[in-house]
Amino acid sequence: ARPMSDWVRRVNGPADVSRAAAEAVSVAMTPPGQVATLILPADAAWSEAPGEIVQAERPPAWRPDEGRIREAATALRGDAGRAVILLSGRALREDTLRVAGRIAKATGARLLAQQSNARMARGAGRVPIERVPYAVDRALALFAQTSTVVLVGAKAPVSFFAYPGKPSSMLPEHCRVLEMARPGDDLAAALDALADAVGAPADGEPAVNARSAPDLPDGPLDSLAIARAIAALAPEGAILCDESVSSGRDFFPVSHGAAPHDFLQLTGGAIGLGMPLANGAAIACPDRKVIGSASIAGISPS
Repeated sequence: ARPMSDWVRRVNGPADVSRAAAEAVSVAMTPPGQVATLILPADAAWSEAPGEIVQAERPPAWRPDEGRIREAATALRGDAGRAVILLSGRALREDTLRVAGRIAKATGARLLAQQSNARMARGAGRVPIERVPYAVDRALALFAQTSTVVLVGAKAPVSFFAYPGKPSSMLPEHCRVLEMARPGDDLAAALDALADAVGAPADGEPAVNARSAPDLPDGPLDSLAIARAIAALAPEGAILCDESVSSGRDFFPVSHGAAPHDFLQLTGGAIGLGMPLANGAAIACPDRKVIGSASIAGISPS
């Protein structure tokens, strides 16, 4: 387990279970998230556990750097219309997206999410945001006129594979990249500080998606038809767990106006996450509808 984990521990006995489990949970929640592996021998699992139950504590995120925030604010004010604010992690929740929306409205910057993100708030009433395209040519076209990218918990966009004859970086040669907030920073605090620095009105309202679910498909059952059906029928508060890479990309364009939902996705290139991701979401939120997709041999049916 060690090569795949940030933290590994073996339980020493029944009396150690509670403390070890609490430590594992705390490590797993350390921003921006870590892989914690707790090895629980069978006798420790079925034996009586003496002592008190230890509660897990959520470690605090790092305080954002004020100098980086000032640098980002100066760049956004001086590069209106050609700047991109690239978000990931905690910055993609509903409350933080509203702050990012106010910043974009005040500066003329575009909002984008990196290609793979653990969780995003999407749908009607939420701030509209697209992901960096997976396809290299589409990503190059998207960033062609960009001169500044401000990273908020995200990484500079690169291609997934080293395609022959195509660049690895999705950004123009002279585009400057400013890492305003790292993945482990307090991204909510960083966005609040940036909003103040660019003069975004605290009571300002960002642009949000209008409710506009697509019509149900009537024709071949292809990936676009499946995406349209899910966008039309998913109830408010649904959790969409998407393991697909290629066939699932049709869902984003047709679901901006769908009922408000959380979007959980594959964040790497391996398959196998779909069903456990959906199961975990259902256990965490038993009162919400969970919709999952699973990849089989490279094919990703929803």
